[in-house]
Amino acid sequence: MTILKNGHFQGILIVLIVAALVTLIIMLSYSYFNLTEINTLVDDADKRNLEYELIIHNNLTNSYTFNIVEQ
Repeated sequence: MTILKNGHFQGILIVLIVAALVTLIIMLSYSYFNLTEINTLVDDADKRNLEYELIIHNNLTNSYTFNIVEQ
């Protein structure tokens, strides 16, 4: 019996592929919603002529820190 015909190996492989896909979908969703929130914060600050500080901590997930700078 070869390793590719082993039922346990195929089951583990399917679980790993599904886990990788779920992780990818979660990361892309997190990145999208963070980017949407960043755009909203920046647009609102620009409309109100406020100075702000935006720091992107992770380009993959778009995790960020946003602060309004005191004038």
